[in-house]
Amino acid sequence: MRQTLFISYSWADTNTADKIDTIFQPTGIFIKRDIREIKFKGSIKNYMSEIRETDFVLILISDSFIKSSNCMFEMLELLKEKDYQKKVLPVLIDGTKIFKPLERIEYIKYWTEKFIELETELKAVNTTDVIELYKELKHIENIKGSIDEFLSIISDENFLSFSKLIEQKFKPIFDYIGISDRLLLKSYSHWAVSIPWKKEK
Repeated sequence: MRQTLFISYSWADTNTADKIDTIFQPTGIFIKRDIREIKFKGSIKNYMSEIRETDFVLILISDSFIKSSNCMFEMLELLKEKDYQKKVLPVLIDGTKIFKPLERIEYIKYWTEKFIELETELKAVNTTDVIELYKELKHIENIKGSIDEFLSIISDENFLSFSKLIEQKFKPIFDYIGISDRLLLKSYSHWAVSIPWKKEK
């Protein structure tokens, strides 16, 4: 069966996601992206839940990704899978800092502050009037309780930044997925036309 690749990213990193989309299209892998999969009036959360049903999940890890409620919802869904580590293909957006304990603590503090902020505001209104917001509070609490595990798992993986993968023409990921040499040549030919390899001066 045709393999599926779910690209999980923050909208702030759309340009990078577009490049990766272009890179993988010639390989024949089915690329799942929100811009194509979520139809008018479609459920965003239903789409995000489909992350568990894909063969691989390419995660564009950035500061905006880690601070996104929707992106972290996708990660919490993924963590429910027993073999999630086999699916995860982390790609670090250049400049993102997650490897040192103090760097990870900053994100734990961020979500803790978000939880306290919403919890405090909810105390000022009638509980029955904000049932959906209490669900959001619970979601933030789940993120707060899981962010350390997620970042620890990711930072323990031997993965590369986007710029390093571009230099290597994404071969480490292609090899991991099992892309044939014939499809690699097809993809590389496509890149030569659609993706500039050298930075503009």
